[in-house]
Amino acid sequence: MLRFWRSAIGATPELLRHTPAEGFPALLLSHPAGEVFYCGWTSRRSFGASSYLVVRPEGNVLIDSPRFNGHLARRLEALGGVAAMLLTHRDDVADHARWAERFGCPRWIHRADADAAPGAEQLVEGQAPVLFDPGLRLIPTPGHTAGSMVALLGEQILFSGDHLWWSPGQRAVVASRTYCWWDWPSQVASVELLRDLDVRWLLPGHGDRHPFDAGAWGAAIDCTLAYCRGLAAG
Repeated sequence: MLRFWRSAIGATPELLRHTPAEGFPALLLSHPAGEVFYCGWTSRRSFGASSYLVVRPEGNVLIDSPRFNGHLARRLEALGGVAAMLLTHRDDVADHARWAERFGCPRWIHRADADAAPGAEQLVEGQAPVLFDPGLRLIPTPGHTAGSMVALLGEQILFSGDHLWWSPGQRAVVASRTYCWWDWPSQVASVELLRDLDVRWLLPGHGDRHPFDAGAWGAAIDCTLAYCRGLAAG
């Protein structure tokens, strides 16, 4: 039982109630662009960060790395395996090499954080968004780390790494100056880059996940930016 709860860090009580009897991954949401599963099996190497599996006809994608576990690997195989692994930044790479070896999947990471994932097969360069395929974009968002990126699935599901998360207490999208390891003004500018998206789900590495009504994202980011700029002025 203790082993299960260690693997369940980041899972809400509601999600745990719907977790399959055979364990993680657990289905979070279904979207025309793919089904999104929470992987569980968080790793101390990634400070307990969440990772996600996107199941889709074009090939399944693992967003950040869970702790390697044979049971989880078999469950991912049953869902179609892993065609690619997208690493949002240096903090959440965990056991990326073992997963890449198990599934033979290329790893994507920004060049500025590439030293955290030696051997990564695909390096994102510069600050321009990268079209991974028609249903998935990678958007560089430097600030938390020099190579931070977010992934946008179906133009509505944002995997934000440690760039942004939802705070239930503040009822707001949060970018943290306290946990900004590289450059705070750059992180604020990177938040502004995302303002005009139509995000319906925010899925972070740390912090709470959160759904948004149509058109609500822009207003939420305006509040975030006002708060961030206030911190910068203080």
